[in-house]
Amino acid sequence: MVISVAKHYQQDMHAGIIPATFSTGSFVGGLIYGHRTWSGTATRQLIVATAAFLGG
Repeated sequence: MVISVAKHYQQDMHAGIIPATFSTGSFVGGLIYGHRTWSGTATRQLIVATAAFLGG
């Protein structure tokens, strides 16, 4: 959708920059997340993450 909006407003350059920015942010976030040491067992982490997701 973002790409089609950029093309609609004749901002073709943004049609490539916007997804690249999102993917770079995801990559950096993944590196930071992977570098962190998490406490507790994997089962407990899954339960807490699921509860947080459902809680909104």
